[in-house]
Order: sequence, then structure tokens, then C-alpha cells
Amino acid sequence: MDITIRQRPTNMGWHFLVTVSDEKGQSEHNVHVDKDFLMRISQSKDPEKVVKKSFEFLLEREPREAILQEFDITTISHYYPEFITELEKKLVY
Repeated sequence: MDITIRQRPTNMGWHFLVTVSDEKGQSEHNVHVDKDFLMRISQSKDPEKVVKKSFEFLLEREPREAILQEFDITTISHYYPEFITELEKKLVY
């Protein structure tokens, strides 16, 4: 599974175009991350790393085709309450 990320800063944070590819094809996802979320979740303050680790989290739980095409990164915790805790662990290692 390959995860490619392109980012664009916005007034409130970042917009990411994430492409997830495997041998069967690819899917694209538009993800929004605000500055407040990044400050809460990551000591490194690297928004691209936060998005990559978030997609790794999602792909451990569902196929790429099941991931929403557009969402705010905080939406993940609505589906997976353990998301924030697990993301923090992934960002440490």
C-alpha cells in the first residue's frame, strides 16, 4: 500500500490530497487539518506526518475504498473513538 500526500496551506490549517494506491488501483481523499488539532496532537507539528499516520490507522481497519473521499481529520474519531490515543502513539515512534 502506497500513500502519497500533497499539501496546501489554508488560513485555518492545511488541505491535503491523499492518494492511496495498491495493486488493485487507487483512491483519492481530500483531508482538512486545522492548526488547533495539530497543536493538540503532535509535538513535531508536522501536518503531513499526522495525515500519513492517520491513513495508516484507517488502513489497518478498513479498505481504502471505504475511506471517505472528503473529510476533516477529526471525523475519524467519530467512527473510531480510539483514534486520538492511537495516533499519539504512532507519532511518538
